Amino acid sequence: MPIEAESFSGAQQIVCGQNCTFVIQANGTVLACGEGSYGRLGQGNSDDLHSLSIISSLQGGLVVLCYVVCHVQ
Repeated sequence: MPIEAESFSGAQQIVCGQNCTFVIQANGTVLACGEGSYGRLGQGNSDDLHSLSIISSLQGGLVVLCYVVCHVQ
């Protein structure tokens, strides 16, 4: 069942991959959700995230650009 997404009002950039999404907020915070296999969400594990979560390892830094590379076999 669809659910209402969180507000993207503070988003500077939204990047979507095949199975993951990243949001860079105006304050530099990076959020991620989606399939976590191979550590693709930057959380230090392979857990899937079903809602946007802050990537804590990037807190305190300044992120200005994010990109996703999709590999198709």
